[in-house]
Amino acid sequence: MKVFLTRVVTIGVIYCVSSILLFRGRVIQKAALLQSDLLVLFLPFGIALLAYALAYWRGGFHQGNKLVRIVISLVFAVLAAILSFWLSSVIAFNIYGT
Repeated sequence: MKVFLTRVVTIGVIYCVSSILLFRGRVIQKAALLQSDLLVLFLPFGIALLAYALAYWRGGFHQGNKLVRIVISLVFAVLAAILSFWLSSVIAFNIYGT
């Protein structure tokens, strides 16, 4: 359990920091590459989603049917990624504006 929580917190922190830095590059530096919503918002979200799903899958909390494990892992991953997205957006928007 301790290893799982460490992984989840690490993924969340890395996601939030990277999202804030990408948003900063978009707003402050006006980098041409970072003007894409896909790169700034959705690519980090997708990577975090996969990382959360893998962390829960490898956590070994549930045994049994593989389909049930996949569904539970995806539900956890989506909820964790949405929470991380919200947190990073709130911080970035309050620091740099929208």
